Parts: sequence; structure tokens; C-alpha cells
Amino acid sequence: MAAPNPYIGLTSAELATQRAATLAAISACKGAGESYSGSGRSTSRNLATLQQDLAWINQALAISSGSRVTKTFADFSSNG
Repeated sequence: MAAPNPYIGLTSAELATQRAATLAAISACKGAGESYSGSGRSTSRNLATLQQDLAWINQALAISSGSRVTKTFADFSSNG
């Protein structure tokens, strides 16, 4: 059974902030391995966890706006 989306119920502004932070972490992890340090915080999370968080955030944003669910994927290839 899949875990429930922990982001459902947050405001659109909170979700936008979380989305920006998650995208920054994904970008930082891409260049620095699996650890991230920024805005006075650091974490060691794998990219799969960050991608799951991004999917949940996007789903919660779609639900809060009443629109369909869209997916955002991070491209880790050197051509992306």
C-alpha cells in the first residue's frame, strides 16, 4: 500500500515554497552527490526520495487548484 501524500492540506503558497526547495535540493544533489546544504540547512537524501516528494507536491498543488494531476520529472542527463 502506498504511503499517503503528506503535502495534501497545505496552502498553495506553502506548496510552492516546498516545490522550489525540493527542486533546489534535486539540483544540488545532482552536482554534489546525495547530500544537500542550503539556506542554513543540510540533508542527505537520495534522489528517489526527492523525486517522490516532488511528485507528491505536484499532486497536492493539482488537488488544491482543482485541476488534473500533472507530473514533473527532473532530467539528470548531461544533455538535459
